[in-house]
Amino acid sequence: MDRIFLGLAAASFFVFGVASFIQPADVLGGVGVEFAGEYGIYEARGIYGGVSLGLATLFAMGAFRSDYRRPALFALLAYAGGYVAARFAAAPLDGAPEGLFLTFVGFEIFLAAGAALFLARSRSAD
Repeated sequence: MDRIFLGLAAASFFVFGVASFIQPADVLGGVGVEFAGEYGIYEARGIYGGVSLGLATLFAMGAFRSDYRRPALFALLAYAGGYVAARFAAAPLDGAPEGLFLTFVGFEIFLAAGAALFLARSRSAD
């Protein structure tokens, strides 16, 4: 089950990473991100495209190789959990998210909770 979970995470990060690398203004413009300055899109390609593609690779390795499974799950927990924590911490400052952002929050909670669950199960199996 953890292999399927990591495989689905890899696929979603791959799709998002490719889209963010090819058309960062379109992908991020849908959530209100605008680019200013000479290197704004260049930076977005690296952060949203490159980092997502790198994580997709790690998650895919975790899905196919048992020696990568725990590191991949931990990376997913740290990444998604960091987003969840920051979004909850930002709510009093910026207001609760609405619309599309609720989808992001739900997906990030699902990823973090799933990664935590599979890490706990793998630890008890050791």
